[in-house]
Amino acid sequence: MSELLLDGETYDYLWLTDRSHAKAQQILRRYHGCTERPCCQCLRDTRNRQLVIKARGQRYYLARKADTSHHHAEWCLLYEPPETAGPSAKQKPAIQYEGDIVNVKLQTRLMRTSFATMQTDDKPVAEDNPNLPRSKAPSLKPGRASTGLVGFFHALIQKAQLNDWQSQQTERPFAASTRALEKAAQTVTLEKQQPVAERLVITLWEQNLEHSQAINLAALQTRTANPQQAAIVVGEIMACRNSTKVEGSLGLKLKLLNVPLWLPPPLAKKATNSFGQLFDEIGKPDRRILAIAAVFRSKTSFVVSDIGLIRTNRQFIPVDSSYELQVADKLIAEQRRFSKPLKLEGELRYLPDYLLHDCQVPWVMEVFGITNDDQYQAHKLEKLQYYRDHGIQCWQWEPAVDKVIPAFPVKT
Repeated sequence: MSELLLDGETYDYLWLTDRSHAKAQQILRRYHGCTERPCCQCLRDTRNRQLVIKARGQRYYLARKADTSHHHAEWCLLYEPPETAGPSAKQKPAIQYEGDIVNVKLQTRLMRTSFATMQTDDKPVAEDNPNLPRSKAPSLKPGRASTGLVGFFHALIQKAQLNDWQSQQTERPFAASTRALEKAAQTVTLEKQQPVAERLVITLWEQNLEHSQAINLAALQTRTANPQQAAIVVGEIMACRNSTKVEGSLGLKLKLLNVPLWLPPPLAKKATNSFGQLFDEIGKPDRRILAIAAVFRSKTSFVVSDIGLIRTNRQFIPVDSSYELQVADKLIAEQRRFSKPLKLEGELRYLPDYLLHDCQVPWVMEVFGITNDDQYQAHKLEKLQYYRDHGIQCWQWEPAVDKVIPAFPVKT
């Protein structure tokens, strides 16, 4: 969550840049061309974090001033590292914002130039043999970075504000959360301005189980009608099983989708190496394991070409560990207002585990759950020094030292 100060009033960045929100547009119109400008409150040092209000047609949006992107905190939506910010950038960022529109360059290929299958229709194994692109002369212009499926999923969650929790909330139902993702996707585009909604299948609840399964399957069939084109499928994993016909192949069962998604052996091995802990946690009652996958159709089956997994608590707050999950659940139980900063792309050295927003000044929250790792301990000390240098209040928990979660900062 990024907060802006404008003429003595505090506004949420995502709310103020929502071009569909009439009141937000009215505020931007009022201050357009004025000397009073929004200023991001992510840090409290003296570096310039003012924003400029610009107009395009009848719509208003916010833009950073030149060479100020790296002045923001790494957890701020306005942050860009020096290598991707400004005229001297080595690369343009994979995730770019223009008003309320998010444009993403994916690493994952969504088009296939040749596609073959082995085994039977119900248990296929995909072989990807793309034509190699012709070599191109090196460009002198800075290229653009790309992000994987997890980074893209984080951007979608952030756009849907599922990583934010308001103190008055008591529960976040599955249906409401998936609908929020679906709505957020309407303002997300892929690299060539293709609306991601044209490729996206989010397993939604509609009326009853049978009807939900039918509409989700129909959506998947529509998005994969061209066998050379992938759908991006998002859903909660309910079960994972080995194929009885193809050794090493895995089938995923998603909530409200009554057909399996098949991972060919090479991808299954890669996925279990990358997300082994999350596969082991499928079915645990206090969390959700969500998948985002590029899926092609192979005759009557659906084959995954790339996949990413994330863990959330039951309220769809992303968490990086079981310790973080305990903290998120305790914050919710105590009716606190907080957010989970998400890693979208690149290397971020000072990304906190949570931000607490209902104190007199914002607090960062850190869960230091790893022991016997010198590099981790050195980074921990570096982060704590960064917070001290920037006057940032930090709550921390080391489960190896304190078995019980310490009291949170006082709510104001």
